[in-house]
Amino acid sequence: MNKTLEILYKKGWKETSRSKGQLIGKCPCEWRHSNGEDKNPSFSVNEESGAFNCFACGLKGKSVVTLLMNTDNLTKQEAIKLLNPNSYINKEDFFLEEIQSEFIKLRKKEKRQKSFEKYIESRNLPIKALSDFRIGYASGTIYRVMAEKYPASDFQKEKILSEDGSWWLGKRITIPIYSGNVLVGWTMRSAEQNPDRKYVNIHSERYGTSWMFGKSIPSKQVYIVEGAFDAISMYYYGYNTVASLGTNITDERMITLAKYEEIVLMLDGDKAGLTAMQTFFFRHNHHAPNSIISIVEIPKGKDPNTMTKSEVDTAVSEKKQAFDWVLERTLTGTPDEQNAKLSKLKAKVKQMKQPEIYLAKIQNVLESHTFPNINRVLNALVDKVGTHAYVKAKGNTILIGNRQYKFDNDGFLIEEKKISDVWKHTLGGEEPQIKE
Repeated sequence: MNKTLEILYKKGWKETSRSKGQLIGKCPCEWRHSNGEDKNPSFSVNEESGAFNCFACGLKGKSVVTLLMNTDNLTKQEAIKLLNPNSYINKEDFFLEEIQSEFIKLRKKEKRQKSFEKYIESRNLPIKALSDFRIGYASGTIYRVMAEKYPASDFQKEKILSEDGSWWLGKRITIPIYSGNVLVGWTMRSAEQNPDRKYVNIHSERYGTSWMFGKSIPSKQVYIVEGAFDAISMYYYGYNTVASLGTNITDERMITLAKYEEIVLMLDGDKAGLTAMQTFFFRHNHHAPNSIISIVEIPKGKDPNTMTKSEVDTAVSEKKQAFDWVLERTLTGTPDEQNAKLSKLKAKVKQMKQPEIYLAKIQNVLESHTFPNINRVLNALVDKVGTHAYVKAKGNTILIGNRQYKFDNDGFLIEEKKISDVWKHTLGGEEPQIKE
């Protein structure tokens, strides 16, 4: 739903009919009509763009700011302030919305609209995603159109033009990013083959870095994915999701996520995504220690946008609490690798809030997997020497046949050596002794 309709509905406005994407109802400024009443509903709102027009009194505009200026008798700055009390009051607030309207206009040109619909379907998304997420199109045309109203310096300030005043973005699919009700920027995907930069994120620095892309669904949990199209897919699959637009999740973003009871990380299954999820857990502990952090690990080379709803549901059903997932990743590899990773993990845990909880978890895991490497060695050597191999254990050392294995207190193999060339693997002969 666009912002204009959202405000109209809050004011009690009701549609009486609709036709070809236009919603018809009584004018919200009936005082402008003769006898103060719009007897024959003459107010039209475009369901996608929010542009409105009253055919009786002449009220018309393209943004919710213009609507509020008329319905509430406000100045432009007052209308912006009403929409976002914490916003800076200057023309840039309105400037970005005007650019967004032009992006939608460019996309809706007949031939381009059809190619957009095909593209959206190729991304396994419904065509209505174009209007639900106000997806647009950008090219050098946007600068030429807007340059009539604004100087190049305004575009440069918002990173839309390069310092020399040239349009550097090429042809791009635009997806707007909102912080509350305020447009703060766009994530833009190249519409050209072999671009230098496939994705570009443009945002107004006036709003910091706490924003994330997504359309919220009432929920006590939130899923974090990497890309905008991943978040759109998750939205239609029924999950409350935001996109970090990369793997960097800033401290500001972490703080805004602390309101959720559960934060579920579902980044791409490549090395960067897996590392980012682990990093997120340790960093976020300081900002939202009361939130449960979970991990959904998806197959390498996949992302939510390329997965079906059934595949996403299955992956979500196998989610794990973040620290359990980190422990599993730690206890992999060779004994030396496990030892090194475990030492690093313990050091990180000691820097966290309430480290005793996680240190206890580490101990519980180790105790539930007593000497896993010993069992592995036993099984392997029994296969080699038969079930009659001589076995003797003392403390953290075990003797199997004529080979001695030593383990640390966590059950990892730290030493292996041959202690007798003479002794045979039979129950007879001289009994070897464990050497300190």
